[in-house]
Amino acid sequence: EQLPEHAVLHSGLSGPTAHNRYVRDYLEATIAAFDGRPAAVLSRSGQAQVRNQVWSGDQTSDFCPKSGLPAAIRAAQSASLSGFPFIGSDIGGYFGTPTPEVFIRWTQFSCFQPLFQLHGLGCREPWQMDERTRDIFVRYARLHLELRPYLELLAQEAAAGGLPPVRMMPLAFPEVDWQAVNDWDQQFMLGEALLVAPAAFYLPVRAVHLPPGRWYDILGRRWVDGGVTLVRELALDEIPVFLRAGATLLLQPDLQGGEVWSVHGLETAPPDGAWAGALPRPGHGPTSPSGRHWRPGPAGTHHPCLGPITPLEDGDAAASQPPPSAPPAPASAPGVFSSSWTSKEP
Repeated sequence: EQLPEHAVLHSGLSGPTAHNRYVRDYLEATIAAFDGRPAAVLSRSGQAQVRNQVWSGDQTSDFCPKSGLPAAIRAAQSASLSGFPFIGSDIGGYFGTPTPEVFIRWTQFSCFQPLFQLHGLGCREPWQMDERTRDIFVRYARLHLELRPYLELLAQEAAAGGLPPVRMMPLAFPEVDWQAVNDWDQQFMLGEALLVAPAAFYLPVRAVHLPPGRWYDILGRRWVDGGVTLVRELALDEIPVFLRAGATLLLQPDLQGGEVWSVHGLETAPPDGAWAGALPRPGHGPTSPSGRHWRPGPAGTHHPCLGPITPLEDGDAAASQPPPSAPPAPASAPGVFSSSWTSKEP
């Protein structure tokens, strides 16, 4: 890899040209060694021509804007925009031992990335951390696994030449003047369905700018209008996530391979028997060919991510009992997300 600039290879390539091609040649040789079998290659570097999975390098285990979690959030969006759709980062950073706060906030961010990985200098094993940190990690690790059908569908779209799973806000909403929004690069879209705004600062306050349209506020359990900036205090186990109206989120609550749930961005249920015709149009969010269909609702099954959700088949009536793979929880039970925002006009 370390070739002098004045070097000339037998093939005629110059040292700098061979240096730049080395990563691609190395990855292609690695993939070729699988003899046509599917290969998943995780590497630090690569080229867009080779669909390898990459991570964002070695961040510091803190909230430093230039080298810590904020930098990892920007790097994921930048890499996605540059032809690397399968991206992740070391949970907790690489250099240093993260505090419980840094580790938890990084876990929340990584939950909504294609790659969810533990790596770095110092302690990174959740089972060696305090009970609260471990429990929060487990909840978000499980949620990441539940999102597998949605992430797989987004990965297929990207592999076919479509948009990446992680979408920078100006890419998803080019009509918005993002230069006028503070910290716009600290929030992103995961596909068309979810707007994710990780907390990457020491202050327990988060501002989120919602593009125009209607959004289901998973923290506040309510529908809100976009075109505003919402501000609220966050508990350590909370991350702001919004479901876009008209989009569809796929979940698989049974991690052993049960049915896929489709949660649709519908504010009200259509009349009984007509709900299927009101599902999002093709191309505006994925739909599940089988399994149960839901919407955010006031009653019924309590999902630890979305809170109360109601089967579309039941209209606005009380929901039926959920399957054994997703037991109901009391309304007061803490979830991954929970509670209230103040609105600030742009």
